[in-house]
Amino acid sequence: MAVGIVFFRGLSQAQDVAVKCWDGSTTLVTGGAGFVGTNVVRALLRAGADVHCVVRPTTDLWRLQDVLGQLTVHEHDLCDIALGPVVRELCPQVIFHLAADGGHPDRRSERLTATRSTVLGTANLLEALRSVPQAVLVHAGSMTEYGARDRPVRETDTLHPSIFRGALKASSSLLVEQLSREAARQAVTVRLPAVYGPWEQADRFIPSVAMALLRDRKLALTPARITRDYTFVEDVVAGLLTAGERAVAMELPDWSNVINLGTGGQTSNHRVVEVMEQLAGSSLRRASDAYAATAVDAALPAIDITRAGTVLGWRPRYSLHAGLEETWSWFGRHAHRYP
Repeated sequence: MAVGIVFFRGLSQAQDVAVKCWDGSTTLVTGGAGFVGTNVVRALLRAGADVHCVVRPTTDLWRLQDVLGQLTVHEHDLCDIALGPVVRELCPQVIFHLAADGGHPDRRSERLTATRSTVLGTANLLEALRSVPQAVLVHAGSMTEYGARDRPVRETDTLHPSIFRGALKASSSLLVEQLSREAARQAVTVRLPAVYGPWEQADRFIPSVAMALLRDRKLALTPARITRDYTFVEDVVAGLLTAGERAVAMELPDWSNVINLGTGGQTSNHRVVEVMEQLAGSSLRRASDAYAATAVDAALPAIDITRAGTVLGWRPRYSLHAGLEETWSWFGRHAHRYP
């Protein structure tokens, strides 16, 4: 991987983001057709990388339709034994493991399926990586691994996931950590907050707000006390790519194999709606307290992002207003993708 500096535009076309040059490097992205994954894929393509994606054979590639000619898609279940030969043949410099179960694993009926795809899929990928010991792994974790806390969580905190999805992500993170220690491999888990922005799925909160404003629909809301660390996707992509760059350059200290990304703040869903209404210049018809608080609402603690600044030199560049402004503009241009 080259070392110079290259500037590329984010999806918003509003802000330049500086990253080290990925030109010509072979990268493998699992879950590349997902929300965060497609933003990572597009950033890597803009930076000149040779991008390969692993997706399930049944995956809808709607997010990647306009760039399919610029990357290579490999249709494999992550638990597929054939994944090993694919990884060996590609011999990627960096693997971004972003695949995540898209269902509702806290429903009992879906737990075994989610366990297979999340935990066994990660284990199979790690086995495949044994044949390419020089490859760097960047694994997307989740703040749900920590569970509810009464203070901002740090990477050194013991994991106490209070929901099933958090337990699955914690299991995957431990597998990644074990591989890193056993094989002396550069591998890092980047724990993500409540990410939002272009290409987010329609049933998530912020796309629901945007569609309600664009189509004059009534919006059902959770109680006002529920908060999240809402972080714009371009900031998250910059953090993931920087983690990959630092790992390739062997610049990640042994103690920094887990890094929190986020804004370090908390915002209520009601505040998000207020900002979106300001941006749209119109008011929503709201059904407040339409949804009761759930276990998930208590499983997303505040985040300490000190390590991200120390180890990666990373900090979020988008305020809530700036990120929502870019998001609102994008959904206005792409509403046709959300029937």
